[in-house]
Amino acid sequence: MKACGFLILFSFLILANTSFSQSLKKQKSTDQEVNNLMKKLIALKIDTVYIEFSIDTFLIERQLRENLKNTISDFDMREAYYTQAQQYDSLMNKYYKKLKGVLKDEDKKVLVSAQKAWLTIRDLESDLTETISEEKYSGGGTLQKVVEATEYLAIVRTRTINIFDHYTRAIQAY
Repeated sequence: MKACGFLILFSFLILANTSFSQSLKKQKSTDQEVNNLMKKLIALKIDTVYIEFSIDTFLIERQLRENLKNTISDFDMREAYYTQAQQYDSLMNKYYKKLKGVLKDEDKKVLVSAQKAWLTIRDLESDLTETISEEKYSGGGTLQKVVEATEYLAIVRTRTINIFDHYTRAIQAY
């Protein structure tokens, strides 16, 4: 019995080591790609704000590609798209805070109102997408959930880019 337990433990350790090794290889590959991208952008004399955003979005997009490579079901695809949307949402919040930080107090109210309105639109668009995904309109099926996820991602990604654009315009005077 001890030999069986040892064999199971040994097998687990080999599997964990292999997974860790593959994870390190992926990380090295990602680091290399980021370094190459950064060098190209620096060579083009791109502003550091754009370099940071480019790398942030590159990492999010690369992670989606990796996640989609490993999908075996519609559910997995949907989860990959929603994960990417969450990452873009975090990036949006990062630049929202930066934008809010450079605006004058009276102008911050406009930003807050615009963001609240966008959140309402995002939620209503999601409701509409879900409605159109119903069997009576689209024929239904599990793939409709993937469509919902990709449309949600598109909304969040677009708003993230818009917030970043507002931020870069707002700091031009600095």
